[in-house]
Amino acid sequence: MALTDKGKSALDSLREGFLFVISNGNRQIAVASIALILLFTFINSVSRYLIQAPISGSVDIITFILMPLTIWFYAATLQYNEGRSYGDPTSEGTRREGNITVDFLANRLSRETNELIKLLYLPIMIGILGGLVYFSWNASLDAWHGQHWTTGAIQLPIWLPRFIITFGILFLVLELTRQFIHLLIRISRRASTKLTARV
Repeated sequence: MALTDKGKSALDSLREGFLFVISNGNRQIAVASIALILLFTFINSVSRYLIQAPISGSVDIITFILMPLTIWFYAATLQYNEGRSYGDPTSEGTRREGNITVDFLANRLSRETNELIKLLYLPIMIGILGGLVYFSWNASLDAWHGQHWTTGAIQLPIWLPRFIITFGILFLVLELTRQFIHLLIRISRRASTKLTARV
């Protein structure tokens, strides 16, 4: 496998680039969207006080663009959010991956039990969300080709929020897949170490 000038494989560089997007890029987009929502809310409050009406089209922008960006682009970051950002994917580390965890139960179970549970639910989540990506992508293309628009104060293309949702779910699927591969590598390495120790 080809190595970069810093001695890292191309796969490592690709992995770190993906982690950077998940941990920083998506988060910044979501945070910027929240900031714009707050700004629109403040302006609308002032506008209602001064002219008895909100800014035309602001509600549509919040509903169809900013809210989908906030919710769906931050979903993968929430799944990633606990622990360090980088590191050897085969190391044990101290990072507890994932936001979809019931701490009250998870903290009382052994590491092996938690890993077994993840081995069961991660593929199910990947399959369900992967199906959502497929149907959402087709719905987005239909809206794109059909040139469907909203009917609010300002007309926005329907395909825009649909594509936002599609890519948001896609990032979440990729993060769940990365965690599943990470888990398999970690379990495999631990089993190999125990087998070697016995020999």
